[in-house]
Amino acid sequence: MKVLFYSSVKDKELFHIQQFYKIDISILEELGCEVILSNHFIDAFLFWRYKFVFAYFYKYSFFVALVAKLFGKNTYFTGGVDALEKSLVSDREYNVQKLFFRLCYLISKTCIIVSKSDDVNVRRIVDGKKLSYSEHTIETAPLNVI
Repeated sequence: MKVLFYSSVKDKELFHIQQFYKIDISILEELGCEVILSNHFIDAFLFWRYKFVFAYFYKYSFFVALVAKLFGKNTYFTGGVDALEKSLVSDREYNVQKLFFRLCYLISKTCIIVSKSDDVNVRRIVDGKKLSYSEHTIETAPLNVI
């Protein structure tokens, strides 16, 4: 099964450097998925190449998910939503993020929330029926703690 793994990064090399991307990509591969890495909106139009979309973050990914939805494909969103923490951002930034999160939630199959604070913040603005919770993990072996 092929999955379009999307994030609006400038360089796809970040998929191999950022640990949270690497972990999710390897989990998808362990589940038997062939992962197609994408940082371009246009890739969503190649709907015959993928079964579903795994999208990071809740702004630009909305447009990829919208195209996928038009072609009958599901999208699973994940990633942090720091801009939903009112104390950290301007009112404008908060309202823009709130709008995009609601739009993403509306067309998603599931939104995978990655922190307790994000979980609290998103449940203030959506019903929570399509939310799941899974914190980002750390590899403990290099830390020699276990």
